[in-house]
Amino acid sequence: MQQRVSSRRLNPRGGSAMRDLSFPVVLLCVVIVFASQSAFSEGLIFATRPETGVMQPLVTKTLKVTFEATESIAKTTVEQTFYNPTDRTLEGKLVFPLPRGAAVSSFAVWVENTKVMARVLPKKDANKIYNDIVRKMRDPALLQYLGRGMFEARVYPIAPRSTKKIELQYSCVLNTEAGVVEYVFPLSSFTVTHLPLMSFVLVGRIKSSNPLKNIYCASHDVAINRLSDTEASVSLECNDLKAGRDFRLFYTLSRDDVGINVLSQKDGADGYFLLLASPRYALNKKRRPPKEVIFVFDISGSMQGNKIEQARKAAKHIVSNLGKQDYFNLVAFNDQVRKFSSEQMRATQPEVREAMKFLDGLEAAGGTNIDRALVESLQMLHRNDMTRMVIFLTDGQPTVGETDFQKIVDDVKRHGHGAARVYCFGVGYDVGADLLDGIARVSHGTVSYVLKDDDLERVISSFYNKVAYPVLSDVRLDIAGVKTFEMYPSTLPDLFRGTQVVVFGRYAGGGRGEVTLSGRIEGETRKFIRRVNFVREPGQYDFIPRLWALRRIGFLLDEIRRKGEVSELVDECVRLGTKYAIVTPYTSELMSKDSEGSRPRPVWWAKQRGSIPTMRRLRPPDSTKLPKDAFVQAASVAPGATLDKKDKIASSMVIHELSMATAEKPQYTGQRRLIGQKVFVLRNGCWTDTAIDRSLLSTPDRVVKCFSDAYFKMIRQDEELARYFSVGKCLMVLYKGKVIKVAASAS
Repeated sequence: MQQRVSSRRLNPRGGSAMRDLSFPVVLLCVVIVFASQSAFSEGLIFATRPETGVMQPLVTKTLKVTFEATESIAKTTVEQTFYNPTDRTLEGKLVFPLPRGAAVSSFAVWVENTKVMARVLPKKDANKIYNDIVRKMRDPALLQYLGRGMFEARVYPIAPRSTKKIELQYSCVLNTEAGVVEYVFPLSSFTVTHLPLMSFVLVGRIKSSNPLKNIYCASHDVAINRLSDTEASVSLECNDLKAGRDFRLFYTLSRDDVGINVLSQKDGADGYFLLLASPRYALNKKRRPPKEVIFVFDISGSMQGNKIEQARKAAKHIVSNLGKQDYFNLVAFNDQVRKFSSEQMRATQPEVREAMKFLDGLEAAGGTNIDRALVESLQMLHRNDMTRMVIFLTDGQPTVGETDFQKIVDDVKRHGHGAARVYCFGVGYDVGADLLDGIARVSHGTVSYVLKDDDLERVISSFYNKVAYPVLSDVRLDIAGVKTFEMYPSTLPDLFRGTQVVVFGRYAGGGRGEVTLSGRIEGETRKFIRRVNFVREPGQYDFIPRLWALRRIGFLLDEIRRKGEVSELVDECVRLGTKYAIVTPYTSELMSKDSEGSRPRPVWWAKQRGSIPTMRRLRPPDSTKLPKDAFVQAASVAPGATLDKKDKIASSMVIHELSMATAEKPQYTGQRRLIGQKVFVLRNGCWTDTAIDRSLLSTPDRVVKCFSDAYFKMIRQDEELARYFSVGKCLMVLYKGKVIKVAASAS
């Protein structure tokens, strides 16, 4: 199971953004925007061309954000460097939009070792500056920052070909609702510059006198490290950051053994929810709960060399980290099956030493009898009062004994009795992706692929560290009082220390509900109950419907892959992909370029068996490795289609990524943009709200010319409308029951 987290400082109305660009200029207007909904938390550098008077943004080189959230107060430090790419000395105006309620403790720009002070502007004066910049840039994207105060400072001189460093520190009361605390750092300024941030680092620490429970990021894949019951750290580091989403982190506090929280959102009449459940860091304080572990690994001839050595080291890591109360065994297989012991052994020091000797004596040779190895391993697991797991590693497909994929999957289901989890690791490109997916599905386990240049020992050791401390097995979820449906995942994973359950679903109506999470701890059934509220009106969690749609599409694509192209499944993929701007094999036209910019396609699509689209390649022509860190939107495999092994692995990885999505993924689509819950589609050069009935497109209720006096009057009167106007120079939006068209003006 791959878990990624993202973090961004949240205010229910706030955000921030980042921008970078470079142009030869004479006069520089530096605008570093920091806001709580979609403002630039990092710097923007605008250069004005004397001959046109139009501003253009310059390059931001680095952005480092450090925050510490203690109770409900967050202290944030921003360090940014930007670059003057010209051969001229420039003068600039530095502007930072501020989060609502922020108290700035320090702010400085260094100009030749001189500290330049800044002033705070009220909302009215700040809006005037924003509007002035929009007029000069002839770009409406900055309109999303209306309604916020700002810092302003004159910066001179800015030396040619040099960098300038800015530091800002502020404190803010975090928004807390129904026990959920939000931290937001705005990163959506790319809608202004359309350029990536060269280097971005975020490091945060959360401290509380009450135990921390759920920690969840809706926007980015971040690392979360739980240091204790009351302290955790989060981090994100990336280069060439292209996605313009605010950095948004949620966490909850509770003294309950298992913290349960529900975030809900209405999208029209439809209700969507996110359920988070996390155990205390040390739920069982007296001792570590026992478990049964069997490491089943391939020692066939194809594992010779570095692979067998890394597998040996991974097995030694597992054995050496077992608790004395744990039971274990080692099963090595080629065309035969070799066991360390005929039965499960207690992880005492003498047995661990003997296991190490067993591992040292293994050599890679022979064929691959996967079915026999798994069946004999599952038959040894019989302790009902323990978490039972099989860690299964192979680099090939079955060549000896039973070789039919479906029969092997059926054997795993029959002998595992639904109680033993099988965690599969496929090494290289020769594995049977369909087989591993099937084994994981029937055993409620997971699949991971260890591809070229990956460190097998590190991957398996890291996985085992996550599952070494079981908390709750056979987890079930029941919700009473509110009708819920279409929940993903439908079968919940076991809970381990430091992990959490993340469920997306839909609901009808709203109101108070009762959530019951149940499971087994050392053979005893435990129930955890929490009263929660499902909202009846739209709220602040507008990311939930789209993340639910990602998981729903993952489920649909997996059904299509296994059962064939059923029209109802395909139609649902198209509907959801269109509504939420999600690229799938059935909406791949979203990947096309448009006149306002283009991005390289992350996947290449081809058609096989008539009109059935399939993923032919996840990699550029000159690459030999699947891009594990790049999100690929979707794939489906037609029944009987002749796909190579890499394609099948790619398809499995993509569907898993969608099915377990926890954060919004970059959508490299030039023809669709999301603003809140609205999706705008580029049609004939005009960004069009998909909520508008096509019959109304030719007869808008109001037409206004972009950048005209009437245009600025409208956004002064309604800041929410300004957010939608930021999409582009030509657009149509359905707002408060009226269709408004913004017509592009001459440049």
